[in-house]
Amino acid sequence: MNRAIIKHVSNSPVNLPEGKSGDWSIEHKVYPAGAKLDIINTRKAILNGLTPAALELTAPRTVHQLKYKNGVIMSDLPIEMMDHYEFYKAANGHVLIGGLGLGCIASALTKKRSVKSITVIEKEDDVIKLVKPHVYKLSEDVYIYHADLFNYLKGNLDVFDTAYFDIWTGTNEGTWVSHVVPLRRLAAKSMPQTHVWCWAERDMQGQIAGAWGGLNRAVTLR
Repeated sequence: MNRAIIKHVSNSPVNLPEGKSGDWSIEHKVYPAGAKLDIINTRKAILNGLTPAALELTAPRTVHQLKYKNGVIMSDLPIEMMDHYEFYKAANGHVLIGGLGLGCIASALTKKRSVKSITVIEKEDDVIKLVKPHVYKLSEDVYIYHADLFNYLKGNLDVFDTAYFDIWTGTNEGTWVSHVVPLRRLAAKSMPQTHVWCWAERDMQGQIAGAWGGLNRAVTLR
């Protein structure tokens, strides 16, 4: 694994205090030096044709967790930082992000000279209250709006150069059909499909390809 990836996943771009707003909260979890945290786990390796990899911590690491009620929705663990690495590399110009989360992607992009502006669409007002003040401290070119991404794209007249969508928690083929495909269709009027990235899309496509291959084998065996 190259040094650029290791650097990207080794340090979180956010530094958020613990807090709570409504049913949403940010909590910290500290991993000790010597702990091994997945960058690519076995499941992702199988679905994406990759080799499993892990990061061994040389110092304690505070991981931020965004929780809804008692469930973890996302964190800034290395494996989740890895999920948006390809988009981070490609992002340029005016960027659209669907889903604020912990603000990891938006925060990281404020350091890229090729990025002119960052527009974030977030449906949950409580998430915005927890994260927005800290992201806004990083750059004047970040704009966070309280809106539903589907509705925003339906009425959007702006043209973006690159986009990243992450407003779901499931990574199965059902999510690909219900979220990824329709969002890509809506975004098509603003930018080429090759300029749009969707969280865990390759995982979903890997499952679809595996299921289709299994079906073909079953039919052949009959």
